Amino acid sequence: MHSVLTKKRTSEFNVRKTELNPDCFNQSYTSLTINDQFPETILRVVTNDIVEVVVKNSNKNNASTSVHFHRIYQLKTNYADGVADGTVQDPFIVYETEDALKNAEKRKQTHKMIQEGPYKYHDERILHWSEWWHQSFHDRLNFFLQPGFSGDKDPVGILLNKRSVHDDKSPSDNCPYFTVIDVKPNSIYRPRFIGALSYRVLGITISDHNMILNELNSEHFKSHLIDHLELVPSQRYSVLIRNGNYMKSTMFPISTHLKWRGIDGAGYSPNGYGYIRYMNDDSYASSITVAQKPVSLPNIMIPNVNGWILSQLKLAIPGPASILSASPSRTVKLAMQQIVLSNNITRFTSNGRLTKPWGTDAMSLLDKVREDSAYGNLSSNGFSVKHQTYPINLGETVDIVFQNMRRSNGLCVAHPWHTHEFSHYLLAEGEGNYEHGQYRNVTTYHKPLRKDVSMQYPAPANGTIPCSWTKVRVHMDNPGIWAVHCHIAGHMV
Repeated sequence: MHSVLTKKRTSEFNVRKTELNPDCFNQSYTSLTINDQFPETILRVVTNDIVEVVVKNSNKNNASTSVHFHRIYQLKTNYADGVADGTVQDPFIVYETEDALKNAEKRKQTHKMIQEGPYKYHDERILHWSEWWHQSFHDRLNFFLQPGFSGDKDPVGILLNKRSVHDDKSPSDNCPYFTVIDVKPNSIYRPRFIGALSYRVLGITISDHNMILNELNSEHFKSHLIDHLELVPSQRYSVLIRNGNYMKSTMFPISTHLKWRGIDGAGYSPNGYGYIRYMNDDSYASSITVAQKPVSLPNIMIPNVNGWILSQLKLAIPGPASILSASPSRTVKLAMQQIVLSNNITRFTSNGRLTKPWGTDAMSLLDKVREDSAYGNLSSNGFSVKHQTYPINLGETVDIVFQNMRRSNGLCVAHPWHTHEFSHYLLAEGEGNYEHGQYRNVTTYHKPLRKDVSMQYPAPANGTIPCSWTKVRVHMDNPGIWAVHCHIAGHMV
């Protein structure tokens, strides 16, 4: 066994506009890329690395931007968290650069078998899932902000490793085709699923291959067999699959179902597919193009189940009793509701408050708080109107309840909640309104999972306006101003 030496690793991200057509349509659309690469470069790091990322925003973009890293936490570098609405930094305007120092995740390698946590496997593959709309990034932003917006539309494409085929009967010239992932027979592989999604929840299957869930956001579990993987926006999982003794060039489809679509129902996505292809040890993996969607897929409907299978998972290393068995110092309830303003523009409120501009082009909220740290009078639930934050003391253990509010059309929709720079422990969920006196000691996850994204599941239609809730616990050991938000793009306006 050998390990990669810990060191400082420097990368440069050049954010540029690029014309892309990843789904073989008859037209390209303007998107942002890093270093003109699509898919993007993978940064490989090991425990305790110092990672320096220099971000440069091209003068051709005509837009400010920011970069936020998931699960690689900002320690004493709050200004580099990547929330560019004036919260902790000003956005990178054109020509502007910024260095961000970060601590990184863990990866160990060997020549034959890889071991990470309690699991051994021969090799791994990345399955990066994202959505695609036939809109430029400018048009997509305007779509959210324009009067009359009432909700997002289904993506026209689900991309696996940035590839799909919009119409497999007439793919365009220079089509990248569906992604084909090569594997070897009689071996154990670790597919890493990355949910670079901003709207839909996917149910993912690999035909004729059982998946054993073993990791979520770097937390290892005792082996748990699953019939599909539920992937929500911004979530990351890995599974283990044992490849069979199949002949060279044997292929199996990777399929996606659309879950939690409300009144639209569920089913296979129109083009969210890929393939695994078996190659022998001594064979050369020649390139292959596949434009056709899988045929004769099983006629199955993956059910929507609140919590999926998360309550059944058992952590390899349980969470700390000092946090999970302690009584929280307080409980903060956040009720997010979609409203329509008098000018017919849709916005979301938190506890009845519209989001206010936090900073200015010259001074972020972080700068303002550093200049004047007195947060003034607090509301009954601990909100500082002056700073537009919930002040929490260093070392506090706090429960946060995400209260789901039904829309005016009667729907109670799903929300994947993300906590910046903190992992939280998923404690409980339920339907209706969270009443603290009634539910303060309720735990539906008896072995709480440590995550940075937790799905707030919907409830049946035509019920109470407060329709479902999710409770998480955070231990405040990383001083700073950190965002907490739903990871659906249209819910961040």
